Amino acid sequence: MNSSEDPALEKALMNPLILDNILSHMDFTTLKTARCVCTAWDDIATPILGRKGRITFSKFKGMAIFNPKLATNVSLCLDSNCDCLLNCRCGSDPMSSPALIMLEVSNHLTELHLWVGSRFNARQHEAPTSRSCGSGQDFRSVGPSAILQGLLNCAPKAEELIITMFEGSPDWELSGTNVKILRFRYLDLYKSYRSVHYPYYFERVNFSISTILDRFTNSLEKLELGYSDFVGFKSPKWILNFSAPNLTHLTILDADKYDLENFLDVTHLPKLTNLSVRHYRISQLFQTSQRCHEEVKSLELDISTYCYQKDALVASAIAHLFPSVTEFKVKLKVETYTELFTTDLAEAVGSFRAWELAKGEIIVNGVSPDVVAAVLEEFDDFELTDRVRDALVACRSSRHIYMAGLSMDEDTRNNLRALIAEWNLSVFL
Repeated sequence: MNSSEDPALEKALMNPLILDNILSHMDFTTLKTARCVCTAWDDIATPILGRKGRITFSKFKGMAIFNPKLATNVSLCLDSNCDCLLNCRCGSDPMSSPALIMLEVSNHLTELHLWVGSRFNARQHEAPTSRSCGSGQDFRSVGPSAILQGLLNCAPKAEELIITMFEGSPDWELSGTNVKILRFRYLDLYKSYRSVHYPYYFERVNFSISTILDRFTNSLEKLELGYSDFVGFKSPKWILNFSAPNLTHLTILDADKYDLENFLDVTHLPKLTNLSVRHYRISQLFQTSQRCHEEVKSLELDISTYCYQKDALVASAIAHLFPSVTEFKVKLKVETYTELFTTDLAEAVGSFRAWELAKGEIIVNGVSPDVVAAVLEEFDDFELTDRVRDALVACRSSRHIYMAGLSMDEDTRNNLRALIAEWNLSVFL
């Protein structure tokens, strides 16, 4: 542009607000090429380029030359594993110390991932202890207690904490006062060895999961106890016995690994409204629970269908333990046994009729004739028998019935569609 031809136009185009609007709509490559023709590129385009670009450093030394003012979101993945195995002999560069660099990027930190598998020499890989990472929202951690607690203290606004403990982990003594969501799981690093050499396996490290979780309970609103892939079947169950006054959502994905005792009651969890539990047997789900919880409104059970009479009795007890449930979801999975006690299964499912449900959902995986007959009727080589007709008509108040993967001839399909139309059933094929 020749400034002598139209200086007013040039002045208008060089307005920072206008340039910011123009440059912000450019893609990454075009934005870089604009540097050759735009004299205000350094002042205006650099922040935009920083928002659009992503820079990955494999070592902290690279971050030392990075301008922290360009950062808007910082994700740190710290891995101390080196070629020195257990006794690290790597030299420490004071200019690339994580403690120094974290001072610059901590205000932009949004994610922090830490995996520690080596011993730490004095002052090596030193973590910050005084700088606040105020914008952190998600914190993932595996490693020694001192370093983890230091990093957790640097993120006082972190709302979600994911803890993965593994064989050989000590009780980290982690604590937090602002964590709202906590996800915990146990990782067995020797699983493949145990599977091959069972029963000659290492004993699981003895630690109190209740003691670990109790340090976060004052602020905790959601807790997920994840899958545990531990192979040692003789290991004692973890006892859940702590109080969480503000916890509203609880998910237990491996309930057979825990001894619930009288944990699921208003004394320990006064505000619990949503409960989701996965277990392979109904009868063992709440075998030690005796006190009811009237605040639970949503209950989800993920169980198998290998059902005895005692399973039906416990199902009735579950309806008594949680009398205020209005939303109920149950997932049934078929196990490969030659004989399934369908009468007991039907009685178990029928026990949940005591609830006045606003929403109910039954999911059957691994469909077989005996199992689904306990819920509705035969779903394999499907025939529209009188019993099936009566069952479908009896379920006409249900909002949705999904039937998929059915094997039936064309006449049966047409008769089923006619029945659906006649009774205006909410059945979807």
